[in-house]
Amino acid sequence: MHSRHSRPSKPRHSAPPPDRAAIEAMLAPWVPDPQDRAFVARCLGDEGPPHHRASTFALLSLLQRATDLAPPAGPRPASGPTVPVPLRVPPHVRESLDPAEREYPIAMPSGALARCFPDPVARSLAVESLADGPAHHALANVLMVAMLDELLRRLGDGP
Repeated sequence: MHSRHSRPSKPRHSAPPPDRAAIEAMLAPWVPDPQDRAFVARCLGDEGPPHHRASTFALLSLLQRATDLAPPAGPRPASGPTVPVPLRVPPHVRESLDPAEREYPIAMPSGALARCFPDPVARSLAVESLADGPAHHALANVLMVAMLDELLRRLGDGP
């Protein structure tokens, strides 16, 4: 018998690799360049522990399904407000990069975040937290925010 606070050991199964083509398709609206899209998809589908990759793919797939089921909201605005997502590299490496290479090739839409966090300080903290961490986490968060921003726009919350 196990105590209330202990977990029985269970076998760890290897998570199946995420579907890279499906990830690239999800990224297409936000990362138009195929090489950039392949890079971001590799970070999401190949980097980090298997359980993180599998859970990210599951959440992105659910968000894609919800977005697909939402009514269309007309053409997407050409360029809504976005926040660049910096690469997390050591300062000496950052200085050696071209300015264009210091950010991931996907920006975080900030419209929905602005509506949820009207206070600029709170919004800035949310953005910083979402874009922080290893590439897998930061990019998964950015894509989820982008998909949620689109979903909310389709549901009438935003331009």
